[in-house]
Amino acid sequence: MLNIEVLPEEVRNSLRFQLENKLVENESVFESEVQRIIAIIKELAEYDGKLRTSARFCLEYFEKYETLSTILDKLSIYRTLDESIDTRKTGTASAFYSRISPYFTQLVFADLELQEIDENTWNKWCEELPKLRLYSDYMRKLWRVKPHTLSRKEEELLTRLTPLLTQWQKDLYQQLVLRAKFEEFDVDGKKLHSMRDYSILMLHKDRSLRERAWKAYFQGYSTQRDLFAFALYRVAVTNNTKAQLSNFQDALEKQAFYLEFTPRQVENLWVGVEKMTPLLRRYQLADLERKQKILQLSEVEPWDMEQEGQQFDPPLYPALQAFDYITEALNLLGDKVVTELKNLLNPQSGRVDMYGGPYRRPGAFSINSGSFPGFFYLDQYHGTFDQVRTIAHEAGHTVHHTLMAQKGLPSYTNHGPSYVTETAAMTFEEILNQFLLDHETDEKTKDYLWRKQLSDLMTTPRIGWVAKFEASIYQKALEQEFSGKGPLQPDEWDELAVPAVSALSIFYPKYKEPLAIWQRIHHYYTVPLYNLNYLISKLLTYEITSRLFQDPSFAKSITELFSHPFDRPPYQIILNTVGIDFNRDDWFNQALVQMEKQVAHFEVYVRSM
Repeated sequence: MLNIEVLPEEVRNSLRFQLENKLVENESVFESEVQRIIAIIKELAEYDGKLRTSARFCLEYFEKYETLSTILDKLSIYRTLDESIDTRKTGTASAFYSRISPYFTQLVFADLELQEIDENTWNKWCEELPKLRLYSDYMRKLWRVKPHTLSRKEEELLTRLTPLLTQWQKDLYQQLVLRAKFEEFDVDGKKLHSMRDYSILMLHKDRSLRERAWKAYFQGYSTQRDLFAFALYRVAVTNNTKAQLSNFQDALEKQAFYLEFTPRQVENLWVGVEKMTPLLRRYQLADLERKQKILQLSEVEPWDMEQEGQQFDPPLYPALQAFDYITEALNLLGDKVVTELKNLLNPQSGRVDMYGGPYRRPGAFSINSGSFPGFFYLDQYHGTFDQVRTIAHEAGHTVHHTLMAQKGLPSYTNHGPSYVTETAAMTFEEILNQFLLDHETDEKTKDYLWRKQLSDLMTTPRIGWVAKFEASIYQKALEQEFSGKGPLQPDEWDELAVPAVSALSIFYPKYKEPLAIWQRIHHYYTVPLYNLNYLISKLLTYEITSRLFQDPSFAKSITELFSHPFDRPPYQIILNTVGIDFNRDDWFNQALVQMEKQVAHFEVYVRSM
């Protein structure tokens, strides 16, 4: 299986970023663009004291800021991608933000002045200059955040300090992963890394190899255990403190506010996670029983869970074939979606990097702004089904941002609560999975794809527990600071993780390794509290794909959602396009129904084996 060539050399060589052609030619050009940013900021600073006096000044400011945002996006994307393909450059993106943040303190006045414009005045100005209406939702957000806005001096200080307060933990995490001692294995003529190549190692038929690789994966993280604990605690304390400065109880309340979710709606999500947990355990027990039967083992171990028996090899997909499948599967969402997929996944586009090799950031991601075509990065491509889903997922992000940008609205409308764009990405995954399932002719492979679809459905409660645990991190940090106890030690983090890991892993408490959840989920360090987005997105995805698979004409509503810029409240966009109302406690009921139905079907399937 490992010898199947999924990334031939000629294809591999073409799947590399062309950053010098797409973004920045060289460091000299980068520096000149930095100077342009500084010059535009100086121009914008001249509007200090003028914005609340004139519609014309407001429009001029907004339009000049558009130019600034475009350049800033380009340089930020460049630095992020350049670091990812060569982790020896880690820290250059943070250095860039630290360099320019002092200049942005000169623009703190703008939002504060705009907040002083009342709604009646704004509406009159929009009649004078109709182009101002493009920024009406920006004004709505400013008025909404006004109770959480500090004085000008405080906002300037916070802007200046933010890179120093919250950027270093992300860089530290990347450095810790790089210096962690992950064992490597010589497998079928290839050297596989126990962290970067973990998924492919778990597919190998050699059980002793899988056991060693599974243990090495967790052992690698444990070599930096004390420093992971140090960084995570300071992430939580810093974000809590920043939130409290802005009159929020803690960072979770602040995150929910900016997602435009109420505390009650967040609590309803936790209730939903609790409802899903028994279904997750039923699924885990049935899956364990199935493994016992097909592997003919008296006791299944965690390193056996990706195995499908000696008589079946999970499918592997050559890269170009994967691209074709993704494009064909998403055809039902319309020509615009297909066009953008082809533009991104064209090996000559210079926007996809799956080249592999040393000094690369682990994992996969896309990066998009709306101002520029998006980019997709993958550390190592092994051709597994999960990686093909990952490509579809990240392509969904890029298509979503591109479709929004095509509306020609101000750049701020390309940025809103991330659960919408995560829903786009997850929906692309589900459509791909269903397409492959519908078109597969081999019964064993078809059976495998159905179970992968079920497994992904059951990641919903898993993500729920990951998000719930992250919320507990911030609550615990509050308690520690209030009591004066100070930072949590690694064993204390393990103790805090027990409720989540008990739900997530059927092998706890037999093996303690799954407690490393707080070390290995990079979002906890790099994008704090982002997992709440994932939970909302999972539930939204299964709501809308359930309707799609029952009624293909619903595809038009889905494409409308993913093409809609953030020019109004997100809950309003979702209600008006796909008819889901977040104010209903049962808005994700279809996801629960699907879960109950599929788990029950799986239990019957296993008993019949």
